[in-house]
Amino acid sequence: MSTQLAFQFIQALADDVNSRKLTLPSFPNVAAQIRSALNDDNCTVDKLAIIVSREPKLTACLLKLANSAQYSRGNKTVDVPSAINRLGLNVVQNTAMTVAMRQLELEKDYQAISEHLQPLLEHSVTVAAYAHTLARRQRGVNADTALLAGMMHGIGKVYIWSRASKDESLFADEASMNEVLSAWHCPVGKSILESWCLPEDMVTAVEHYMHYEDAAQSEHSRMVATLSVAEMIAAANDDPDSLESIADFPEYQRLGLETETVAEFVEAANDEVQALRTALSA
Repeated sequence: MSTQLAFQFIQALADDVNSRKLTLPSFPNVAAQIRSALNDDNCTVDKLAIIVSREPKLTACLLKLANSAQYSRGNKTVDVPSAINRLGLNVVQNTAMTVAMRQLELEKDYQAISEHLQPLLEHSVTVAAYAHTLARRQRGVNADTALLAGMMHGIGKVYIWSRASKDESLFADEASMNEVLSAWHCPVGKSILESWCLPEDMVTAVEHYMHYEDAAQSEHSRMVATLSVAEMIAAANDDPDSLESIADFPEYQRLGLETETVAEFVEAANDEVQALRTALSA
């Protein structure tokens, strides 16, 4: 990537972020429909169930979640209204956003970046599962919001890849492209999530998860730490040495987990994480 080309691309990203109107092209419509319905004071569970039922993948994901160990308490449900009642409206909205994120790889606009997008989505599912599991072991951190933060933490990369795909030369120098991704995917992700009016703690987590120290004094520092640690664990890829090094980071210490080692947490949380991964991959 030439210096001039890189400068022009970064300047365009900065302009997008500063516009505060940054949106992700072709994001599946079901998420917007759910958000619109929940903003309607006349919305009922039955009306919401009709919208959900139009999207088979969302229906499957909600039913799997409703029947997972985290929510079922041993009682199986097979219909959408019952699943919505069990999970709650916030979980339904978060799940709709998660399913929409998973479906990006099917959208025509993203075929050109499929080799980058598919691994990111798989990784995001794992981060989301660990973020939810970590949040459940703390006070003051909403587990469902943490799950969505995990699913959305790399959404800025999707936007950058999509923009860069319009000029093949931008991908020619992988090292330069990775520098752009590292420096810009968090502020871009923040702008996208703000445009969707998602919770402030989630937006702050996506903005700062790579640099926890910038948010250490924030009222949302625990959510930031949760996402940061979830991403570290997911990236460690079952390497015991990498896992144990996470315990030295202030993000991990901020969580105050009771398990003695990070590996012990991962082992103890394995069933819960796998169940969530299965549901999110429906």
